[in-house]
Amino acid sequence: MHATPRDPARYLPEKKVTAAGGAGGVALVLVWLASLAGLDMPEAVAHGFVYLAALVAAYLAPHTRRDDTEEA
Repeated sequence: MHATPRDPARYLPEKKVTAAGGAGGVALVLVWLASLAGLDMPEAVAHGFVYLAALVAAYLAPHTRRDDTEEA
């Protein structure tokens, strides 16, 4: 018996996950650039900025619609 071929797009991450990861990475680079420019912030503030950027991006990103809802 052969396995049914599946659409490769099914294995792509959700848009919300991609947005959160990208925003977190951009925020991290911004924190690094700010430190190079001489802006010294506490570590907890830098972590909070990265977290909030990822949270907002994930919230605002559209949900990925899937045609198939079957379990893997």
